[in-house]
Amino acid sequence: MKENVNNDLSGAASAPRGITGVPTGRLSDVGRAVRRLLETSGREIFADREKLPATLRALGLSEVEVYRLCLLSSVSGFEELIDTEEPATQMELDRYAANAAETGLGRDVIMDMMAELTCAAGSAVCVSQLSALPDREQADVPAFVIPWRVYADDLRAVKAAFNKWRDGGAPLPKEMLDQLWPLVNAGIAEAQYYLGYILLHTDDGADGPEEDTRKKGVELLTMAADAGNGPAASALGDYYYFKGGSENWGLAYDYYTGFAAPVLGERQRLAMVDIFNHRRFNGILLRVSAVFLAVLLISVLWAPGAPVFSVMPAAGIAALVLGAALLALGVIRQRKFPFDNLYYVPTGMFLIWAVYMFLRLVF
Repeated sequence: MKENVNNDLSGAASAPRGITGVPTGRLSDVGRAVRRLLETSGREIFADREKLPATLRALGLSEVEVYRLCLLSSVSGFEELIDTEEPATQMELDRYAANAAETGLGRDVIMDMMAELTCAAGSAVCVSQLSALPDREQADVPAFVIPWRVYADDLRAVKAAFNKWRDGGAPLPKEMLDQLWPLVNAGIAEAQYYLGYILLHTDDGADGPEEDTRKKGVELLTMAADAGNGPAASALGDYYYFKGGSENWGLAYDYYTGFAAPVLGERQRLAMVDIFNHRRFNGILLRVSAVFLAVLLISVLWAPGAPVFSVMPAAGIAALVLGAALLALGVIRQRKFPFDNLYYVPTGMFLIWAVYMFLRLVF
């Protein structure tokens, strides 16, 4: 059983330097209300949909706070969040944050509320400063929550500088890039997007060969996109679209139609049109191939010019089998890789028919 983690980190000697909890006196009204409920009624009160709102109002919470708490208490994983006996794992916290996004609440609200809930229950550590953010790759780091307010100002400054750089302005200073790495290591998706995009398009602030820098950029963008960051998904869609190829276009399609859908710009929409048209053209190629197969079938069964030219039924049957197999291969390939190039299917079908007819004419 994992050692319990108090919200003030007393007794948690393994916690990295720089992580501090939120003592009772520093909890907000929401945190104090949750702690009082857990002490008097236990977790069961949060499962009582009828009693919970009135109980929270009686503790002095506003209607907005009551609404948010009731909404978040219905999200899958809430019980692990307020478990006072067993500390939450980082995976449980990350999964709950992803599930809570479906409520429509903003990321900042969700993270601040999660910080209050976990600190009130003592189920996780609340990071209250950025001087030494934990690296989730370290084995001895307890589960932690980073309230939005802790890093909001830093990311606003990065965002402003990032937008200027992307519009042709000066690159971000190295000091600002260095500030991003702790947030990246702590799993902040927005920080992963900014740094990943920068590494993908420039090697400023990164050591090693240019190709390794780009790979790291793609890795960070993928992490951010998997966490639901729309701009990161859009950037990955652009990357795989311009890289080209069946598999890459499939990835571009998945990113464009996933978390990137609400933030697609004009360039991305044009890329989507190009991808859709390519898939549609593949369908036309398969239909043309089916017409060639029908022509081949007619040539074998009705054998035009039979009184003059040899019918060669064995060659005709072999041609039909090859043509049907080629068409079936194209259909299967198109379903598995819808953005593959299928020019070989109608070309191969025509060559099969041409060879069969040539054999009839010559022999």
